[in-house]
Amino acid sequence: MNKKQLQAFLTDQGYKNLRYVQGTLCGTQRMFTTTAIIIGLTEQSYERRYCFQDHNEAPLMLLCMKDVIHHPSGNWIKVKGRMNEKILDDLNPLWK
Repeated sequence: MNKKQLQAFLTDQGYKNLRYVQGTLCGTQRMFTTTAIIIGLTEQSYERRYCFQDHNEAPLMLLCMKDVIHHPSGNWIKVKGRMNEKILDDLNPLWK
């Protein structure tokens, strides 16, 4: 599946604001009570997600992302997934 086909497929699955950050496909997805920035999207899965309570904040913070090796800015609540082979299930220590 090429990049255009992958983006079309993920859009059909409900992902929005798709963009490549350092060659890694990222996007947002509305969850039950949050909106998440999703990092490392593929046809089958993703690497990790950052959930934001404010549904408008996630797309803005995704636009501000310059790399995928650091956590995004903003008031995200929790990160789940993996980063650099490390399993993540952490609360944001700066969450207000």
